[in-house]
Amino acid sequence: MNTIKFATGIPELDVPSIEPLSLGQIALARGPQGAKLTAVVNDVKVLGPSNFIIQELKSDLDKNRFDFKLLLPRLDFAGKYKMDIQVLLLRLQGRGNITGSFS
Repeated sequence: MNTIKFATGIPELDVPSIEPLSLGQIALARGPQGAKLTAVVNDVKVLGPSNFIIQELKSDLDKNRFDFKLLLPRLDFAGKYKMDIQVLLLRLQGRGNITGSFS
């Protein structure tokens, strides 16, 4: 299937676009009391998932099952972050915009 269809969606089949991919909220909380990290990223939008490359595909038509491995060559993301880091007596807090790329 043409990746443009994934990027724009297929209205006649009620398939929505995956660009930008909205992840909503990603939360991370780690560590004991003396070395604690809490980070939350909201309103995450990801560009690039429609450019996937199928590297491996296995199908089991009797069970309607498809297993596949994808390569995502590049993902760009943007969102808003809030973090709180506590290391012994040092406390760091921050919030703002976040952008990045994975390749």
